[in-house]
Amino acid sequence: MNKMTYASFLLRNLIFLVFCRYLFFNKLSGAIPHELGELSQLQILFLDDNELNGTLTEEIGNLRNLQVLWVTSNYLTGKVPEVWRRSG
Repeated sequence: MNKMTYASFLLRNLIFLVFCRYLFFNKLSGAIPHELGELSQLQILFLDDNELNGTLTEEIGNLRNLQVLWVTSNYLTGKVPEVWRRSG
């Protein structure tokens, strides 16, 4: 499985995560999938120091229980999703 396929598979199958997941320093690449927004019970997610690209999708704003999200040291572009700027 190449890196992009592996990252996509892994991130799309996070539906079983509830409390906290550490996925940093794993060389995950590709975009953060929209399906991540379906993990309604996710509280902590570390995706830093990978090779993720694209933008943070608005669907991540659906993670009402999310307390910590680290995405530093990736290749993400764009602005913080509007839903997070309103909840400040």
